[in-house]
Amino acid sequence: AVDQGQSTMIIVTFSEAIDNSTVTVASDTTCAGSVLLSKDGFVSCVPLNGSSVKAETNNTKFTFDPASDLTNGATYSLKLTTAVKDSAGNALAADQTSFFTVSASASASGCRLGPSLSPPTSP
Repeated sequence: AVDQGQSTMIIVTFSEAIDNSTVTVASDTTCAGSVLLSKDGFVSCVPLNGSSVKAETNNTKFTFDPASDLTNGATYSLKLTTAVKDSAGNALAADQTSFFTVSASASASGCRLGPSLSPPTSP
């Protein structure tokens, strides 16, 4: 995604239901949690409001709220780690990373990152 607003929400959609207890975020600059946002290659992370992680559509769509406005002109990386599991307990096969750039002139309605991420299905 390109040209996202500074106060954008980040929306991630999965192809199947996710165990929302495996969707965790860091409330400080440590890169702890299964969902990480960074502008420096994960040397440090942007705090996300953990209390406002919103699961919707039968736990297939998650909305994340950065704790403060993002930096205009910066490129951010969003990483979903293999700690994210579907409702059957299957983990993502590998970490998934998407990128977006922040623009003060862009809409702040929401950054939808994709394509949809799919945990492996049970054999």
